[in-house]
Amino acid sequence: MIWLPGDAVSRNPLETLIESLERNAEDWASLGAIFLEHAKSDFLAEFIHRELDAAAKDSDHVVRRGVGQASFTLVNTPDFEYSIRILGTFSRKPRMVKWLGMPQIIAVKGPYTLTVRNLEVPSLCDIEQFVAGVQISECSLRDVQQGDILVTENRHRITDICAATGPMIAQILTYRRAAPNLVWTFSPELTSLYCEQSSITASRFRNVMRIAHAAGVVVPNDIYEMALTSHSPQVVLTAIQSMLASGHPDSFTALHSAAASDQPGLREGANAVLDALFSGGR
Repeated sequence: MIWLPGDAVSRNPLETLIESLERNAEDWASLGAIFLEHAKSDFLAEFIHRELDAAAKDSDHVVRRGVGQASFTLVNTPDFEYSIRILGTFSRKPRMVKWLGMPQIIAVKGPYTLTVRNLEVPSLCDIEQFVAGVQISECSLRDVQQGDILVTENRHRITDICAATGPMIAQILTYRRAAPNLVWTFSPELTSLYCEQSSITASRFRNVMRIAHAAGVVVPNDIYEMALTSHSPQVVLTAIQSMLASGHPDSFTALHSAAASDQPGLREGANAVLDALFSGGR
């Protein structure tokens, strides 16, 4: 059952969307229906009109939620990211692609055509265990136009927009609830090159913890307390591993709490740490 707030008409459409997504976060079919209904609405046209009108009245107007000059992040929660990408004209040519390992829904708008290729990572590959030199395959190639919807539900599939005949807009919903810790990058020849942390915040926090341990600096308890309440499983796990490495008295309590978490990513990561401890590795 899809939940929609009763006063949706009078409320901020983004607040309505976030609440609807969060209330249906366990039901992929409902999430798709909610986002498609949003994509069909006048939200995007009204957003563009409102920002252009504000810019015309004030030359110093700053468009909120802008990321660079061609994209906007409208929703950024632990479970969801909703972004809008403005795509200029570009032709198809070999290029690097990233494997996010997360379900996505993409709604396409504009008078021109996008070319999209569907790529597939071998099913035996684990995104959490990077291997260089893995070859991925191109499953299909299709043209999409105004009103078309692209859905990537399989964790091993990659949807790559590889050409545009003219300016187009893509509304993208990414389901991050079970987000992996790593993102893989593939070469233009579709061979895995390197990986990186999927969260910049987690990556920076991990680096700070490493520097602290290398310098023999004791991490204050309030830092651990903040990290353990983070919405990012990667930040929580990094804090727990740091606590274990330094012999913190609350480290095992934090680890067992994480292993019983309702968050799949945190629970699986904590269980992996437990397995490593019981097998003799740290």
